[in-house]
Amino acid sequence: MAERYDRQIRQVDVISSEFETTFFDRFWGEHGQSALKNCSVYLLEASATGTETLKNLILPGVGSFTVIDDKETKWRDLGRNFFVDQDAATSHLPRAETTRQWLQELNDEVLGHSLNISIDSFLEEYKPEDGLFPVFVCCSLDEQILWKTSEFCWRHQIPFIYAVSCGFFGFVRIAIPEHCVWDTREELVSQELRLSEPFEELEQYCNNFPLESMDDTNHSLVPYAVILVKALKAFKDSHQGRRPESREDQETIRALLKSWMRTATEENFVEALKHCHFIKSSIEPNESLQRIFNDSNAEVESIRQKVYSKDRNLEFWILVAAVKQFFIEEHKLPLKGSVPDMISDTESFVGLQRVYKKRAEKEHWNVYRHVENICKQVGLETNFLSPCQVFEFCRNIRSIAVMRYYSIQEEMTNGSILKDALGSCLARNEQDAYLYVAFRCYLKFYQQQGRFPGQVMDGNLTSPLDYEQDYLQLVQLAEEYSETCDIEKLQVYLKEMCRCGDSELHSIAALTGGIAAQEVVKIITKQFQPLRGWFIFNGARSTSVTIPLCT
Repeated sequence: MAERYDRQIRQVDVISSEFETTFFDRFWGEHGQSALKNCSVYLLEASATGTETLKNLILPGVGSFTVIDDKETKWRDLGRNFFVDQDAATSHLPRAETTRQWLQELNDEVLGHSLNISIDSFLEEYKPEDGLFPVFVCCSLDEQILWKTSEFCWRHQIPFIYAVSCGFFGFVRIAIPEHCVWDTREELVSQELRLSEPFEELEQYCNNFPLESMDDTNHSLVPYAVILVKALKAFKDSHQGRRPESREDQETIRALLKSWMRTATEENFVEALKHCHFIKSSIEPNESLQRIFNDSNAEVESIRQKVYSKDRNLEFWILVAAVKQFFIEEHKLPLKGSVPDMISDTESFVGLQRVYKKRAEKEHWNVYRHVENICKQVGLETNFLSPCQVFEFCRNIRSIAVMRYYSIQEEMTNGSILKDALGSCLARNEQDAYLYVAFRCYLKFYQQQGRFPGQVMDGNLTSPLDYEQDYLQLVQLAEEYSETCDIEKLQVYLKEMCRCGDSELHSIAALTGGIAAQEVVKIITKQFQPLRGWFIFNGARSTSVTIPLCT
């Protein structure tokens, strides 16, 4: 599958036990591509932003998509939506099917469907497809639809992405009860090499490098990891077995490394000096990982409940519980097993990789035995998770994350949540946060009037007096936010929202759709951390702001 999609590739070096090979892989890898293939995306309203979002998901090979829209294609759609044509507007064809046909042209490997029904009807009739991971992308500017759809997704644990554009402004919001990231793609080399507490096999390997008796050529090709292990041993031998802890200890080690250098430009020793802090780095889990270990979801009883409720994150929490048990017994996290690039000859580097790989495999199998035991305790088959899944999780254990969002309902009804989120943005002088309040007023105006402020109705131009009346009503709606933000500063953004009416500029829609699609890919592949709440793009100033609504 991955070889079909060569638009986003990176070079990956893989060292086997016998030889070195190079291949190309997608940013999200084979696991991510498989997750995309097993995903079904539902677009609620075929707006320009919505079709641009789908475009960026169909191209990389999402499994299937469904467009839900009960509106006819109109002439005004031609000026904003790239995925409608003149024939459809002339014949007033269903917008759902029109956009589906053109989107389908992008990738014939993706299954496309259209439903010419209302969003309310769709929610009543929706049945999940077996074996497919659903994601809902809502692009409606109707606040009632936003409320109903987000509540439906929240109740069924379906990832919900809200993406709309109004004039020069784009808005994206993510709402998921719990999203577990299997790989944030953060590299923590200092912990992964475990140089502060080298294991027995590593120490034995380092004994093969007698620095004092080596010739200059070989001396300059010793991997810095080996040099640091030797420096740590020398320090402990001269300090009654004590490990380096203070800054003075680190300076002592730096002086020792400099004394071992044959020339001032030995690159491997320069690398060792650069990374000498690795030998005093803690191998304890960082604060984020410790919180995950302490989470009640990592307890066996909680996992048993997840089995009964068919929780989407069951596998994640089984693996967390297994690694936690490994840490309790071994007082360290399982090795990743990979080695970063460093100055070395091929033989020494490959040998070092083998040492780390073998040790990592040994520890990963220990974790797998904990997985089997946990599965047995909660009533699952012991092979519920494959060794491959366990090993991959162990390799990324330092880069996992758990994100819990506030629901749309909590956001709209709990004033303290919004006040804290906006307050943190405005305290950093992020003025675009005012756009959020302006947008909320914009949606409320539609609920009250059945149209958007400044909207041209039935082809009749809106008079300056109508604009002024709409603007004054927006100001009145904004009064409820007077304790949260400065109404005078907000008025500038209210005028802009009134001026844009219900327009959807294709360039802004394309950018907003691209961002929304990127977040969908993160959610589907469970790689990289998605946005933590609202993302707002100000196309008039080419600036943006993120309003956090996630713990």
